[in-house]
Amino acid sequence: MREDASDPLTEFLAWCLDIESTLGTGSAYEYEITTSPFSNSHGLDAGQLGRVADVFDANYGTLDDTDGIQAAGFQVALWNALYDTDTDAGNGAFKVLSAAAGIVTQANAYLTAAAGYTGGKQFNLTFYESTETNPKRQNLVSATPVPLPAAGFLLLGGLGGLVALRRRKRAA
Repeated sequence: MREDASDPLTEFLAWCLDIESTLGTGSAYEYEITTSPFSNSHGLDAGQLGRVADVFDANYGTLDDTDGIQAAGFQVALWNALYDTDTDAGNGAFKVLSAAAGIVTQANAYLTAAAGYTGGKQFNLTFYESTETNPKRQNLVSATPVPLPAAGFLLLGGLGGLVALRRRKRAA
């Protein structure tokens, strides 16, 4: 879901997590931020949430959401992370039966990267739950980069100062 990209203050990119419901758009549909996704239906367990976070952390930084194959592959990878435990979007409990060429391959690449991801948390996830009950609307997730801590800036500043001091000594 993407709102008006021409106005940076209204741009909003969220990914669908709920394949059982339709997307609500416009001012008539309300979403609220939640820390317990899917509490308006069946809930998500820690394993599902961990797999979703891994898909984001391993892949989101290099995702081009304007590329149809990458965006669709990422969406499929998120669904697979929720509804299956394998790294193959073409097989298992969740499987894509028919898709444009390359989407399942791209999803599988994202899932494989997520399964092998050992780095730290790269993105904070925000979960949006529909308040609409009849019919229930899709639950969504968005991501923002984890900010570099202030200590990181201090370390970089200190290293920069040492480099400058060393260059100054060489010049003298």
